[in-house]
Amino acid sequence: MKQLQTILQILLCFSLAVSLANPVNKDGLVTLKSGKVVSRNIVGPASWYDAVKDCKSQGFELLTIETEQEWTDILDYFGPDITNRIWIGGTDLGNELNFYWISSGTPFEISSWHAGEPSGNNPTNGIKEDCVHIWNRTGILAMNDAPCELVYPYMCEFYDICARRLY
Repeated sequence: MKQLQTILQILLCFSLAVSLANPVNKDGLVTLKSGKVVSRNIVGPASWYDAVKDCKSQGFELLTIETEQEWTDILDYFGPDITNRIWIGGTDLGNELNFYWISSGTPFEISSWHAGEPSGNNPTNGIKEDCVHIWNRTGILAMNDAPCELVYPYMCEFYDICARRLY
């Protein structure tokens, strides 16, 4: 049975690889230069929590940006479409100011924050800023931390089961 599952997963991965080979495919996905596959549509708006749930319900994850190349790719392809803010999959929930990607638990390795960010939780007014979005502040696109309950558009990325270890 385990061998059959492995064979089916290999066939699925091969099928996905063929489908995703084009820069924009019929399913509304875009393959960026870095190889990351994302939805070509910015969707929502929703809270960060609801954005995570919605992406997962479609077999995706809320967008992660794990390298400078991926950051550059996102700005090159989607920059003109980000006119205000969009949620991405970063958070510091449970570990203040130690940001990680919700889909993998991987710590942030990029530092494309707006000046003075991340600002973290504000003990004076009790506002918690635990979720990350890309913010177009006066024409400059960079990351910011904000309360997860705020409602913004968001981007999903293809959840690549083929990059995961086969069991």
